Amino acid sequence: NMLEVVIKSERNELENWEEVVSRHLPLALGDTSSSVRIAAAVCVSHLNEKDWAVVPQGRRSFCIISIISAIGDDLPAVSTAALRVIGSMALLDIFKNFDFVDSVLPVLISTVGKEHTLIRQRSATALANVA
Repeated sequence: NMLEVVIKSERNELENWEEVVSRHLPLALGDTSSSVRIAAAVCVSHLNEKDWAVVPQGRRSFCIISIISAIGDDLPAVSTAALRVIGSMALLDIFKNFDFVDSVLPVLISTVGKEHTLIRQRSATALANVA
C-alpha cells in the first residue's frame, strides 16, 4: 500500500532527523576542529520549533549542555556561534521554560563581561531573548 510506504518513509526521516539533532550535532560541537564546532553551532542556530519537537526532552538537555560547553571554547568564534544558538533557542516556545532559563542564565551572565566585544554582544542579545 502506497500510504503505508509514505508513512514509514516519514517515520524514518523523523528518526534520522532526531538522531542528527540529538547525537551528531552535539558531538560536532565538541570536535577537535574549530571549523567543525563553528559549523555545528550555525546548524543548531537554524533549527526551528518543528525540528526540536522531534527530539525527546532528555536529548534536548544533552544538546543544551553541549552548546553551553561550546560557549566556554578557547576560540572566540566558537563561543560567539554558541551564544547565537542560545539566543535563537530562547525565541522558540519549546525553550520558554524554567529549566532552559536556569541552565543558560549563569553562563550568559558570566560571558556578558568578557573582554572580547563580539562575545559580549552575543551574550547580551541572548540575555535579552531569554528575558
